[in-house]
Amino acid sequence: RHLADHSEHRAQLWFKQTRSYDARRDVVASTTAALDMMQRLTK
Repeated sequence: RHLADHSEHRAQLWFKQTRSYDARRDVVASTTAALDMMQRLTK
């Protein structure tokens, strides 16, 4: 559970959230962020 809490917190830092929009639920935004993170991890 701790890891899930940590991951959720990190997602909140990276993704734009408003009352009408949550980038975590945006397929393009979340996929782009995941690919960017994977590139950073492999450097």
